[in-house]
Amino acid sequence: MASEAFMHVRAALGAIDNAGITDANVTGLPDLSTGTYGGVETQKIIDQMIIDAFSRDTEFRPLVRRERLPTGSISFSWLLQGDAGTTKAVFYSEGAAGTPDPSARKQVIVVAKALRSDYEVSGLLIAGGFFDVLAAEARDALTQMNLTEEKAMIHGGLGTVGVSGAYKGIQGLVLNATAHGVTDTVYGLVRGTDDEVDSQQVDAGTSGTATGVLDLSDLDSAITKVEKRKLTGNRIFLMSFERADEFNQLLQPQQRFAGTIEMEGGFRRQLYRQIPLVRSKEMANYGVENDGSATVNGNTDNCIALLDMDDIAFKTVAGVDQVHVPIVGGGDSTNFLQRGDVRGGCEQVHPGRSARSRY
Repeated sequence: MASEAFMHVRAALGAIDNAGITDANVTGLPDLSTGTYGGVETQKIIDQMIIDAFSRDTEFRPLVRRERLPTGSISFSWLLQGDAGTTKAVFYSEGAAGTPDPSARKQVIVVAKALRSDYEVSGLLIAGGFFDVLAAEARDALTQMNLTEEKAMIHGGLGTVGVSGAYKGIQGLVLNATAHGVTDTVYGLVRGTDDEVDSQQVDAGTSGTATGVLDLSDLDSAITKVEKRKLTGNRIFLMSFERADEFNQLLQPQQRFAGTIEMEGGFRRQLYRQIPLVRSKEMANYGVENDGSATVNGNTDNCIALLDMDDIAFKTVAGVDQVHVPIVGGGDSTNFLQRGDVRGGCEQVHPGRSARSRY
């Protein structure tokens, strides 16, 4: 036990103004209110393990098939067939002739876009950093490209959350001219005139209103409409995390559990009528509303998409698919100055996204 005389001496020394220190460092505890985190006598050691406060993972993007465009091309064309000739097969009388009816085929085209994710680190930070800052920035550039790809796949450039200059996303593809009042051009075809690019749609609630209440019968109706148009397919329900919670709450009271499936990336997802329920944070801003006159991109969570992944592909030009390009020396875009002490690079991809049929 400290003597009373010692404590008096300690208190007296603590009262001496020494470079602004007027209080005795008795406890040594960090002062979180001022940000000093302890006295000057203690070492502030930073853990080299960086803890992410955001998600690097996506469930939808890994499911999109990635294919290479033919060499020498920056566009992708394909044929969309609407029917097989509706009057070519007829019952006929002996000796009578038939009448050929050509099939309805239309050519569609999409042009590639250029996407890159840059990073740079100064030589001073590379030399003085206590962890590999260059590698961490390179990893973050790749992460941000993945997140941006999923955002663009869903929103394209629509709304305030879309990616400027992006290709058409699902939000701009899965529309119906009658329900949403949209007559835009999709890959060279006009929605409303070329009904091959009109998607099927189901109103959850009263037709013509902005929102409704999700019910399992709505999902059943969506499946039925899609199967009437095309029986087979590799289908998924794409929804927000909140809609997935709501869907699960609809299943539990009825004890309708249909199992799970492990998907690309190691994610295990719930099934409904053998169709996986895939989540994306971007679907929380999938603001397509059925008001009968216009598509409202209000960045609201009021839509679920039923997609056939066999008919969706991510095309790349000349195999440039998240290719790393090292860069030495930073540039000033205004004065074109070079800074030789900077190292970095960019991840590049030249995508041309196609969706051969939408539901």
